[in-house]
Amino acid sequence: MLTPERLTEMRRADNGALNFVSMRAFEIIARAVEAEVRKQDDALIRQMLEALKTAGCYPPSSQAAIAAAKARLAES
Repeated sequence: MLTPERLTEMRRADNGALNFVSMRAFEIIARAVEAEVRKQDDALIRQMLEALKTAGCYPPSSQAAIAAAKARLAES
């Protein structure tokens, strides 16, 4: 999650490359990128979860992966 502190840190790390972009515009762009990445992550996790469920047998490692996937999707 992009906190205000993390956004400020990212803005300072650009070494002036984004001088023409205001802090507010930078925040809007960063949050849009974060949302898109989150959306793609959720889709991949759902796809993995579905594949594990249709596989039928659940070795311990699959059970842990299924639990982790469900927990991650619950955050969204």
